[in-house]
Amino acid sequence: MITYRIVFKPQHSDQLKKSGKYEVWATVHYTMFPEMEGEFSKTDERYKAKRIVKLDGEEDENGVWEYEKELEYPWGDIKVEYGYDLKGKKVEDLELKEISP
Repeated sequence: MITYRIVFKPQHSDQLKKSGKYEVWATVHYTMFPEMEGEFSKTDERYKAKRIVKLDGEEDENGVWEYEKELEYPWGDIKVEYGYDLKGKKVEDLELKEISP
């Protein structure tokens, strides 16, 4: 297993600063290395090919926001895309607007 720490510090986050109305999400695309398939099940929900997770945000003393999340996966390839939507939505109701990394 490996722990992936997703850290996102948007350069232009004006749309995210509007009185805390938005949440930042990461769409994680994961592919397990073939040699790990004997030890871990590809059908396990935790290791599915596409997963959307909410990132935890924190503002530093300079007013810059940083969003992060730690995830554990068997060794594999990971690609992450970032998006945002209004607070309080369920994952299945999200309509993520893309944020450039």
